Amino acid sequence: MADAPESKPAFWTSLPGILTGLGGLVVAVTGLITALYSTGVIGEKANSNTAPPVNSGGTLTVVPSPSPSQSLDTERYKALTGKWRVVEEPPQDPYFDKSKRITWEYEASVKGNTLTLTGRILFIDHVNDPPVKGEKLLNATLETSLNGLNADGEYRFTKMDGEPVGHLAKIQLRDSLMTFEAEVTDKAGGKIHRLKGRKL
Repeated sequence: MADAPESKPAFWTSLPGILTGLGGLVVAVTGLITALYSTGVIGEKANSNTAPPVNSGGTLTVVPSPSPSQSLDTERYKALTGKWRVVEEPPQDPYFDKSKRITWEYEASVKGNTLTLTGRILFIDHVNDPPVKGEKLLNATLETSLNGLNADGEYRFTKMDGEPVGHLAKIQLRDSLMTFEAEVTDKAGGKIHRLKGRKL
């Protein structure tokens, strides 16, 4: 009697079948993980429309970094610090109504982009005309915010009669930062007073 033919094992129980099955399973699991991650079910999804997480420990303050040009300007403004010779035409105090100009000495300080100039009178009209006792007490402060070579702010001084006065001021610096021209607007009197400064 002839031997009965041996039956072949099922494909899935053979080594190639097992490897094929495992490969398919890995592909399926990888696809599932990718799908869950992309929909945000698992992991963190980077989305510009989502709100930032709440900081329950306190407030979150975002401070914008200064642009490179702002940082360069701020560093450059330090060159303004020091003494300045400033000519005022015409004088703002009516006490000097017969004078064409007053020459001041200002001390400049810079903090960030804020320029503050504080001055006292050197002489009136000519170098041989120094201020007298009362005139020596006069002082003025020019405080402005710098933006490039321009600055806007306020010019404050105390008149001879003791009245404090404040006017709008605009400064135009030269590129060298060694000279400037300024306009001080007296809105009440309708006059524009001009200042010319030179770094000493």
